[in-house]
Amino acid sequence: MFGRRSPAAEKVVSMNPEVIFRIESDPGRGSLRMGLGPWCTDDAGYFSPASLAVGVDALLGAQIHLARFTERWTVTSELTIDSFADPEPSARYLDLRTAHLSNDDGGGAGTCEVVTGSGRVIAAGLLRSRYVPPLPEMPREFRFPSNEERTGEPEPKSVLDAIGGRVELAESGALLVVGADSRLRNFSGVLHGGIVSTASSLAGLAALDSSVPKRIARYSVNFVRPVPIDVDAIFEATAVHDGRGFGVSEVIARTAEGKVGSFATVTAYARPGDAPTP
Repeated sequence: MFGRRSPAAEKVVSMNPEVIFRIESDPGRGSLRMGLGPWCTDDAGYFSPASLAVGVDALLGAQIHLARFTERWTVTSELTIDSFADPEPSARYLDLRTAHLSNDDGGGAGTCEVVTGSGRVIAAGLLRSRYVPPLPEMPREFRFPSNEERTGEPEPKSVLDAIGGRVELAESGALLVVGADSRLRNFSGVLHGGIVSTASSLAGLAALDSSVPKRIARYSVNFVRPVPIDVDAIFEATAVHDGRGFGVSEVIARTAEGKVGSFATVTAYARPGDAPTP
C-alpha cells in the first residue's frame, strides 16, 4: 500500500474503495473514521457489518506495512471481522482504532476495534499480511476526501449497491456478481481486499434461509490469489449449516482460470426480535 518516497510519489492521492465507503482519515496514523449512511446498510435499512471490511483492510494493512522491517511488500492474506452490535441510531460515524500489531520474518498481523462516537465497541477486526517481492513504486502519502469534497458524488443505496453487486440464486446456494469496475482496485491493480471481503460476506448471507432475517456476525476471508478487476468477479456461496436461528456458509471467488482466488466462512444469526422460539 505504501512505498519509499520518490519525486513521482510526492503527490497526495486517494483510493477509490475508501472513497466509496466515506473513509476520511489517513490509516497510516493508527486510526481512521468512516461515515455512516446507506453504503453501510442492507436493502432493509439495517446496518450491515459487511461495510466494515474496506476500512479494516485499509487501516491494518497500512499499519502492518509501515511497521515492516524489510524492503519487501505486504499483501493481505487473511481478514476476519467479528461484529457484536449495530451502531446506535444517533451514530453518525465509526472510528477504527489499531489495538495490536506484530511482525516477523513471515509477515505481520494486527487487530483493531470499531467504536461509535459514544465509545461503544461494536466490532473487532483481525488482519494478517504476508511478504511479496516489491511492487512498482507507489505513493507514500495520501488522504481521503472530506465530506465537502464529495459534492456531486452519487450516494449508494446500500452496501451491495456500493460495490456494484447483484445477487443471483443458484442451485447450491447463491451467487454474488461484482461487475468489472476500475474504481474497486487497490494499488496493485486487482480487486481491493476489502471489496472481496464485503462481497464474500454478503454472498454468504444470501445463501442462508431468509425466512428469518439474519445479521452477519463473523466473516473470515483467506486471499489465495488476486481477484482480477477487468472481468466480473463471481462469489459462489454454499450453506454449510442453514438453521433458523443461525447459519454458516462458505464462499469461493475464482480467477479467470478457475483457480480459487479467495475462500471465506460466514456466520449469521437471527436478528434480535426475529429469532425463532425454542
